[in-house]
Amino acid sequence: MARRGPDDHAPLCLRDEQKSIEECRFLNGNEGELAVLRVQNPRPWGVAGMLYKRTLRGWLHHSGEPWLPYGDSRLDGMLASKLIMELRDVTIVDVREVMAQ
Repeated sequence: MARRGPDDHAPLCLRDEQKSIEECRFLNGNEGELAVLRVQNPRPWGVAGMLYKRTLRGWLHHSGEPWLPYGDSRLDGMLASKLIMELRDVTIVDVREVMAQ
C-alpha cells in the first residue's frame, strides 16, 4: 500500500465505483488513462477557497485557491469551497479489475 497526502476529490465507496466508471463521460472508455485508488483511511485535512484579509483600505483577496489545513490561523478569513481529504493507506487498483466485479 502506498501513502498519499491531501486531495480535493471526495472518496467514492466500493458500491459505487463500477457505476461511476460506466456512467462518467470522463472515465468511460479511458481505462488506459485512468488510475483507480482504493483508500482505506480518508481523513479531513482542511479546506480550499478564497482567502480574504482585512486591511485599512478594506478587504483584499488573494489570487488562486489556497489549501489550508485545519488549525491554520488564516482560516478565519477564508470562504471555503472545497473539503480537502488526506488519503491514507492507498492501493492502486487496475480499472479492469473494478469492471470485472
